[in-house]
Amino acid sequence: MHPVKLGPYDITRKIGEGGMGSVYLGTHTQDGREAAIKLLPEAMAKRPGFRERFEAEIESLRKLEHPNIVGLYAYGEEDNQLFYVMEYVPGKNLQEELDNGRHFSWARIVDMGIALAEALRHAHLHGIIHRDIKPANIMTLDDGTPKLTDFGIARLYGVEGLTMAGGPLGTAHYMAPEQASSNNKITEHADIYALGATLYTLLAGRPPFQAQSMLQVLDMHKRQTPLPVNQVAPEVPEELSVVISTMLQKKPQDRVASATMLIKSLKAVRDAVAFRQHTLKPPSPVTRTPTDPQDIHTQLIGSSDKDTPTIRLDQSTLPGEVDPDQTIATSVPIDDEILVDADPDATILSSEATVLSLETVDASEE
Repeated sequence: MHPVKLGPYDITRKIGEGGMGSVYLGTHTQDGREAAIKLLPEAMAKRPGFRERFEAEIESLRKLEHPNIVGLYAYGEEDNQLFYVMEYVPGKNLQEELDNGRHFSWARIVDMGIALAEALRHAHLHGIIHRDIKPANIMTLDDGTPKLTDFGIARLYGVEGLTMAGGPLGTAHYMAPEQASSNNKITEHADIYALGATLYTLLAGRPPFQAQSMLQVLDMHKRQTPLPVNQVAPEVPEELSVVISTMLQKKPQDRVASATMLIKSLKAVRDAVAFRQHTLKPPSPVTRTPTDPQDIHTQLIGSSDKDTPTIRLDQSTLPGEVDPDQTIATSVPIDDEILVDADPDATILSSEATVLSLETVDASEE
């Protein structure tokens, strides 16, 4: 049975449940605004010092205002249970979409990755690390806009070695290797890793590592290298596969340097693939006037007969046919739309390139 009222909110129904508490849909009694309200397990409020940490963390998270982060409105206590109030995003999270067989195109995932990296950049600039990025913590609006939820809340369970379900904090399939040990300092690079594992899952339809137990999965994160995602999903461009593999490096310093660099890298992938697809379009067919194959001469237009150089074609190549061994160079104008919104700092990839430049950027760039 769910509570009838939490603070100034009348509770309508339960809309979710997990290891970190139950989520209810509530309506504010004065302005009628709907909100999602997470009620923490009762035992949490009884832990020494937890209430103070809870209030401090929520106050910190209220500073985050970004279109790709679920907003946090308020917090309170009801019958010795702590709760906090969030923006209500109707619909399914990405894990539910995957469970229902939803397939996402690589182009859609690139756009989603850029938006989520923007959210991370905003949070990291405020000194906040998510610590639990996964498909279940990403909601999407009707227009497809992704929104990260439970931002920073996982930190509450990580203080003083607190674990969920008997294991380390976080979801094993998406957890950075350094998160598996409570002795390691967690930095924003853990979010880069978890987002990489999330994008991999959305593209491949499965996480980078799979095993029968959580401990086995954690060990695989530490010791094994996942297959490049384009070997699991061949439609994924090589450039995107390289970025995701870099996000999933074991050592934090070997990953994409920051959320800012990740944004640039994903935009470079998008622009490079668009450019390659454009330049590889077949040339328009050329209409020729039938000519005697025994005497084929092509004169340069606008020249006199006296000064006109002659191009002799092999008689085996008839008009309208192309020698399979002959390389034809064409000049195709680039559409203006390819250059619109191009990031001036983005890494430019040629149509032959498969490696992105992922250099560490100075913190001042962020």
